[in-house]
Amino acid sequence: MHQKKPILEYAIHYLSRFPKTQKEMELQLLKKWYSEEEIQKAIKWLIRQRYLDDCLWTQAYLSSEVVKKGKPLNLIKKKLYQKGIAKDCIQKMIDELQEELEEGQKQKILALIDKLKQKDLDGFEIIRKLLQKWYSYRLLQRILKED
Repeated sequence: MHQKKPILEYAIHYLSRFPKTQKEMELQLLKKWYSEEEIQKAIKWLIRQRYLDDCLWTQAYLSSEVVKKGKPLNLIKKKLYQKGIAKDCIQKMIDELQEELEEGQKQKILALIDKLKQKDLDGFEIIRKLLQKWYSYRLLQRILKED
């Protein structure tokens, strides 16, 4: 019969592939049939050792998804909440990365506007389409005034 790995050995192996949130780690350990008590002890140890850090993970996720890829901050915030990231952690990272987040979204929005103009859409239709993609109206206004 297959023997279960010690929980910390499994958790570190799981983290070695990609960083995880605390919630993702807890769910994975539950799937592997570790007890709630074992899981909580392991999570606390992983946090103390800084193998799990939801705020650091959030910072990297925001940098990847919003700054580099230009995805809408509102959509990414929603995904962060779904991943179990605390509101205060999300807000702290947004505040720290504010300028970079706006610049990343601005570049993506300008590219999307050019693409939509090529389809002969008017200003109203372009804004509607961008709002459907979860970009904030306030950000769109600011970008359109600058442009």
